[in-house]
Amino acid sequence: MLSQRNRLKEKKAFLRVIRQGGTAKNDILLLRFRLRKDSEGTSPKIGFSASLKFSKKAVERNKARRLMREAVRPLVKKISPGAEIVFSVNPALSLRELSLKKVGESAKKLLIKANLIIK
Repeated sequence: MLSQRNRLKEKKAFLRVIRQGGTAKNDILLLRFRLRKDSEGTSPKIGFSASLKFSKKAVERNKARRLMREAVRPLVKKISPGAEIVFSVNPALSLRELSLKKVGESAKKLLIKANLIIK
């Protein structure tokens, strides 16, 4: 589970990232991100979403969010400070097609593509 300081929780924060930020996507995940200007040295904030288009069942959406959370957790230390990020799962996929390894690799590729990983 992500630590409290790394969670993006408020609806306003999610909407701000979605409306004002950039995007990167691949066949598994969609990454929306925004860099805060005034927050030098603060930890990155990360949120996860799975829409009703992914599954009508709350159990499956929750499982997809937990899977994304666990896949991104080891990458948090490498993400640039001051970043606000929202990961969304591709609604064309089913829960059976997702695995921790696939989601982790996909998340890392998207973070590199968006230049959010510190080397």
